[in-house]
Amino acid sequence: MPPAVPQTKAGKPFNVRALLAVGVPVALGWLWSMGLLVQRVHIVYKYYVSSAISDLAGWLGSLLIAFHPTLFWMTFVAMGVGWVAARAFRPAWPVWARAVVLAGFWAVPVLDLVRLAGPSLPVTFLEPIGLALLTGWAVRDFVRLRLSRSSSTVLARPRAPGWLWFLAVAVVAAALGGWWFWVSHRAYADYELGYFDFGHFARRVINTWRGYGFLQQTPGLPPFWDHFNPGLAGLAPLWGLWPNAHLFFALQATCLAAPAVFVYGIARRLGAAPAAAAAWAGAYLTWPVVGQLNYNFSYGWHPVSTALPLMLAAAY
Repeated sequence: MPPAVPQTKAGKPFNVRALLAVGVPVALGWLWSMGLLVQRVHIVYKYYVSSAISDLAGWLGSLLIAFHPTLFWMTFVAMGVGWVAARAFRPAWPVWARAVVLAGFWAVPVLDLVRLAGPSLPVTFLEPIGLALLTGWAVRDFVRLRLSRSSSTVLARPRAPGWLWFLAVAVVAAALGGWWFWVSHRAYADYELGYFDFGHFARRVINTWRGYGFLQQTPGLPPFWDHFNPGLAGLAPLWGLWPNAHLFFALQATCLAAPAVFVYGIARRLGAAPAAAAAWAGAYLTWPVVGQLNYNFSYGWHPVSTALPLMLAAAY
């Protein structure tokens, strides 16, 4: 009797060879790349990138990101990327195509090693962009593969109820909101808020509450000398309830995370299934523009974030 072939839930044979030959190397390369990229400073408006990796020990140590207390979650993301790449793997691919895929996921560690060896290679934005494109490609192929298999099967799968997907979206959004609050707290405690936007917007709220002038930053400047933001006055009572700088960090984290619930609701109203609506909510939460707004250019809190839940709530 031939040995049993591992089966997936859909009844299709699972390609263990692809997992070992593609999934594991991709996961390791993705994780190592992220360990190196988080140690770079990307100055967008000057197109300048600097890296903190200056020796072989730092290059090797970047792989230990899996054990970092605040970045360990990237390990699970790397495992997911490797799994997706293995499932999207096609045995008919030529050797060169497989080599290109693996080289792409390992480009960042290899290029940094070359830089340490002596050649002066510029550190650019192309490396994180390329890694993002490869990750998106793997996910796209995996989704297309799953859709093609789902359309050909006659077995009906049990579906999770809509409330369970909604609850999952709410829990993930709350967790990310807590994470963004913690990041803001650490930046504030470690004096890493490099721009004064956080301070002068907060000062306008504080002065309004204390009666020192309606939305005035200082007595010598008119209220709207640089930004027209009368809505800040609505935050003054919140300062009266919680006169602490962390009020603004909590407000921004909430404004960034809460729209995921409305994205789920909008997708459901447009006819998406609960799982698809949850995927749209997840896409919103993982969109770099959203997550990085929490610390973009070291601004700290910025009142534009309050527009996100209001706009999506209105659309819903």
